[in-house]
Amino acid sequence: PSHSFFDVRPVFERLLATPLEPILLTTALEALASFEDSSVPQFLVDHWQMFPVGARFRVLDILLDRQEHISILLDTLENGSIEVGALDWARKEKLLRNPDVRLATRARRLLGDTHQDRQRVVQNYLPVLDLSGKAEGGRAVFKKHCATCHFSKKGLRIGPDLSGVSSNTRAQLLQSILNPSKTIGGRYINYLVLTQDNHLLDGLIVNETSNSLTLRRPESGDITLLKATLTEVRASNVSLMPDGFEDGIDHKQMANLIAYLQGANLH
Repeated sequence: PSHSFFDVRPVFERLLATPLEPILLTTALEALASFEDSSVPQFLVDHWQMFPVGARFRVLDILLDRQEHISILLDTLENGSIEVGALDWARKEKLLRNPDVRLATRARRLLGDTHQDRQRVVQNYLPVLDLSGKAEGGRAVFKKHCATCHFSKKGLRIGPDLSGVSSNTRAQLLQSILNPSKTIGGRYINYLVLTQDNHLLDGLIVNETSNSLTLRRPESGDITLLKATLTEVRASNVSLMPDGFEDGIDHKQMANLIAYLQGANLH
């Protein structure tokens, strides 16, 4: 850019103070990304709550794009200004595998336990792959633990559509069940929304405009909220399919569940 970031910062301040159409916001973020100025990452961090949820992955990518930005991102994750839950698996991996040992060590202290714990859970359930499961028994497990989110109610669904899941291998299904954040990606992050009158809601954000967002909750359906009435929108550290899901499912039940999911006519 021909101007320094210091010169144009007031312009970006004004832009973010008002709701922006997606194309204008994208243009603004790309302009911010083009500045080689050490104050840009701090600007992004300081304005995190002003960014629509749909733009936050791009903000994170700008912060992850340069080594000199990553220490600021880690500072922010450590002090909670940006929530750890806002990072999907791929972006966590980028932090954990950073070639700078100091940065990777900081990331591991912050993210490593959960990251490794889920893999240990998968390892503990590997004997399931050698068991012969019964689809009918798996239907009962699915109905109890999974149907609320993965079956459509009145045309609405919380979790991913499982209609094509029968083509997955048993190992792939086991990984998806026990470590869903690795396979599902960032579209199913659970968000906490605080309103001006101190109502705390959580759910999946299924639609967002410059002025509103629509929250989908497992039991209560969709609710559309005006952004002007919200004080905070943060990714929850508890996912819609939380860690510990497997606590009520033993190895035999897991084998049955996988057999059911591999059935050709999941319904």
